[in-house]
Amino acid sequence: MLLLIQQLVTAWGAPGADRTIFIPEDRLRSSPLPQLQTKRCYHLYHSASNPCAAAIAADLEAQFVSPNHSGLRTTAEPEHLRHDACSAFLLYLNAETFAPGARADTLVSELEAALEAGTGLLLAHERRDGWRRLTFD
Repeated sequence: MLLLIQQLVTAWGAPGADRTIFIPEDRLRSSPLPQLQTKRCYHLYHSASNPCAAAIAADLEAQFVSPNHSGLRTTAEPEHLRHDACSAFLLYLNAETFAPGARADTLVSELEAALEAGTGLLLAHERRDGWRRLTFD
């Protein structure tokens, strides 16, 4: 989870992205989270056509909750993606991500819209056994 957060903050070019990330449950670190700043309405888009992306987005949102923090804003509304309102597109990669069918067609259309809008990509690669992990051989 920490790696995802570090990559997301770096992708946004947030001030302080080069500093250590603090997770409240991590008792080995004591620095506060950097403030997330973006000129867009949402930090992260996750597609309803991408299995498990919503759960990852929710986990990331939970990591950025604190009394002195503005929080991570996410959306699954395709209209927000098409109107250049998102800083990054979260893409969860497993064996089912691009399985043939309508869901994959919708996901590809959303990815194309994100790339055309200049939206960054945040890739989450499944590596756990039993979760339809994918290898890139």
